Amino acid sequence: MTKRECEMLEMEKKLESLMDEVWKDYYSEIGNAQLEETNNMFDHLCKEEEWQSNNLRLKTAVSY
Repeated sequence: MTKRECEMLEMEKKLESLMDEVWKDYYSEIGNAQLEETNNMFDHLCKEEEWQSNNLRLKTAVSY
């Protein structure tokens, strides 16, 4: 293998390593966004449940 071929092989390995890092960052960002969306949905559902519970208590109190 020539010196030039060795250099090309080294550069190819470095490029593959960089691309691996890029994909890790990309999927990490997607994962974080999905986690935040899930947390927001959970918060909304908890508030909705609390509202319904309060509404039921209010209806019960008014009916007495």
